[in-house]
Amino acid sequence: MYESFSDMSGGDLKISIEEAMENPSNSKPILVSSSPGVGSTAMIGKIANDMGITMINIDCESATIEDFGVPRINDRGRTSTSYPTILPNDNGYNGKGGVIVFDEVNRAHSQIIGIVMKMASTRQYNGYTLPDGWVIVLVSKGVDGDSGMGSALKDRFTYVDLGLM
Repeated sequence: MYESFSDMSGGDLKISIEEAMENPSNSKPILVSSSPGVGSTAMIGKIANDMGITMINIDCESATIEDFGVPRINDRGRTSTSYPTILPNDNGYNGKGGVIVFDEVNRAHSQIIGIVMKMASTRQYNGYTLPDGWVIVLVSKGVDGDSGMGSALKDRFTYVDLGLM
């Protein structure tokens, strides 16, 4: 196991999360690129824990559309969406917000990628709005130096390459 974030190029990740938490609702989402199995998600969890904020991890590879909300008929007879409890509805138990991690995003079904990209670009999806105190982090795990995310997408994010591929 690595002794410090600098051992894994995680210093950039820590700085990116800290800077984004200064003004979460106006910060670019963070795109982390790493090799599978190196602990990038655990690093994010450690950073969040050290900062005293919550981390929510959504495994996009196994996610389904229903994981992001299901339709229901409201009391006016109209269709609306019931959102899952995993999506935050406030700024956490301590009011500091947190980090929502969309893990394995490059391995997700195209419909899930569409939902995640909508959330990353607008902080909204199908009537749901991510509370202001949350930073969005996408984790893309590639093989042989390929994060699976094109350069056009990287321009929309604060890009952190852990350099472990």
